[in-house]
Formats: sequence, C-alpha cells, structure tokens
Amino acid sequence: MITNIRTYFNDRIIECDPDLTAWSDDVFGNNNETKSRAERFYNLIIGNTASFRNGTDHGNDVNVVLELFTSQARDKIAEFDALYDKALMIKNTLIFKQNYNNIFTDIEAGNIEPIEEDGNDNAFKIRLEFIIRERFSIKTI
Repeated sequence: MITNIRTYFNDRIIECDPDLTAWSDDVFGNNNETKSRAERFYNLIIGNTASFRNGTDHGNDVNVVLELFTSQARDKIAEFDALYDKALMIKNTLIFKQNYNNIFTDIEAGNIEPIEEDGNDNAFKIRLEFIIRERFSIKTI
C-alpha cells in the first residue's frame, strides 16, 4: 500500500507540474540540505497508519503530508499565489475519484497551510494533509 501511495502521489504531482523536483532522499523531511538544489520542489511524508475492524470490515487509514516549496522569489506575492494555486490544483487532482478508483477506497483532503520558511523571507512552503483510506471485507465461511 505504501508504494502505491508514493507512486500515485508522485504521478499526480508530475501530471500537474512536470518541473517540480521530488525531495526523495529523506523520507521524514528533515534534510534541509536538499532545499538548495532546486527552486521548486516537493516532499512527500507518509505518516502514521490507523487500522480498524468492524465485523467482517477491515481497513487502514494512512496519513500523508505533501509539502510544496519555492525559493528565490523575486515577486513574493506572485510567487506565493502561484504556489498556492498549484497546491490547490494538485489537491483537486489527487482527490478526484476517477484517478484513484482502482487503487484506494478514498482520499480525504485535510488542511492546506501556507508557511514562511524559517530564516528565508523569499521562500514559501504549502503543507497539504491527506488521509488515504483502504477498506476491505473478509468473508467468513
């Protein structure tokens, strides 16, 4: 399931903007060194999983955070608006049921939060939160 999530998110992000660079060498998003490599990039953080069982119904909810970054903004307002618009477009593409119908049961979009990067007033980050749902039933004899 985790590989499917990562592949699905990466494919949809590149579909929306092929120029975004994946921040792929740090699964927890702690490596600040990567930030200097690209002007626009994203980081995908796959978080905790909650499982449930209710009779024959089983499932998993996986929390996923997508962070979009931009740096070196010359026109801060225009760059901020462009990044926020891109975040909304990516969110809409990710939650469109026809895109994930055969992979996951549901994708729920949560908060979208714009953040100024610490120590750099020319860099912005938009943080998007999602819950990926996988549901299945186990038939008993």
